Amino acid sequence: MRFPYWSMVLSFFLSLPVFANEDPLAELLPRLAAAEQAREQRRQGRSTFATTVWEELDDEGKTKSRLESLERNEWREGKRATTVVRATQDGQDITEKVREQRAKEEKARAESKEKQFQLDYLPFSPREQGRYRFEVKGPDSRQPNLLRIAFAPKDGKSSDGLVGEALVDGRRGELLRISTRPTQLPKLADKVDITLEFDASGAQGRELSRILATGEGGVLFIRRRVRSTTTFSYAP
Repeated sequence: MRFPYWSMVLSFFLSLPVFANEDPLAELLPRLAAAEQAREQRRQGRSTFATTVWEELDDEGKTKSRLESLERNEWREGKRATTVVRATQDGQDITEKVREQRAKEEKARAESKEKQFQLDYLPFSPREQGRYRFEVKGPDSRQPNLLRIAFAPKDGKSSDGLVGEALVDGRRGELLRISTRPTQLPKLADKVDITLEFDASGAQGRELSRILATGEGGVLFIRRRVRSTTTFSYAP
């Protein structure tokens, strides 16, 4: 049996999210903001455990060194407090060393006058949306019922902003994945790419389940390549 060409085209468009407004962002951005606000509220007073595998790579992409850590994040009044539960590097316990390093980093960040990018509040959050411009890039090539939305700081010069693209379920108003990079790279970094995945669907909505990151940088002939994977689990 042969199907007319137009029936295939129609089935493609019927699979796309339907919005009453000609501009899908007019309806979609408030829904994404509401979903993000709900996710931010759910984490208040709740413990989140983050397991990270950090690897330094050689020129062939093979692992030179491997650091594993378990951290507990607790949220109070919109701020995150992190405790290093344990950490090992190439099988050796370095928990105290990592705790000291994190304490120094937090102190330096608090004393620094320069703003740095963060992932605690994403561009679609109601407290961040006003800083960003958004653009619908069209349906996903593999899943045409999902939308791709690009984002970047409005001023284009923000030192603590993010630029990238999100994969969104337009019907549900949910984030599924964000691929991003900071507008201003950390010192000595030439490249930083970050992917956030929201796969842990719960009764109240999706939660951040994994962060993948890769980076390259260095100075003169000393170069470093790193990658990390952080997976999250949530206390009841």
